[in-house]
Amino acid sequence: RIASSLHDTVVQRLFASGLSLQSAMGLLGGRPDVARRIDQVVQDLDESITLLRQSIFDPARRAPAPGLRRSILDVSRELTPWLGVVPEVTLEGPLDTAVSPRAARQLLRVLREGLARSGACAQATQVAVAVAADHEMVTLTITDDGTQWAARPAADRPILPALSARADQVGGTVATESAATGETRLIWRAPIRAIPSGAPSR
Repeated sequence: RIASSLHDTVVQRLFASGLSLQSAMGLLGGRPDVARRIDQVVQDLDESITLLRQSIFDPARRAPAPGLRRSILDVSRELTPWLGVVPEVTLEGPLDTAVSPRAARQLLRVLREGLARSGACAQATQVAVAVAADHEMVTLTITDDGTQWAARPAADRPILPALSARADQVGGTVATESAATGETRLIWRAPIRAIPSGAPSR
């Protein structure tokens, strides 16, 4: 009961605080030093959330930590109030067993940042999250009916170059595309073994 209360209230509030700080960075107007400090606080909040989850799901290391599937669902649920709409989540493939911890961590950060710029802030009324893994790659796709990604509000730096740099750390890629139906997609792909940028592939 205590673990459920912590997960459903404290973790969500920490997420909301981080998102509020990210939104506030767009109001600084030429104060990169302050923006860097706020960004560090947001990263500290992310780490605090991770530690809190470990404490909830792995007390005294008697229970296993939540797998990638559970974590994707948790992040999607926690950001639902921010989105203003319940995201449709589709999961395929051996996400819990094949995706390396490093690639999983990057995927969850991209998911969090992608959803933070979807939903109501992008004038979207429908949001879908799809994550699929095969024997080589894991792919995250965020689809919504909002504004094009290049026109979405940014904080201290444009979101797409930041996501691309993060994907490059695990040998992955980030792209956006528009469907004929008017939907827009953010697509992140990376090797399930999270090959660092510049490393030779086999």
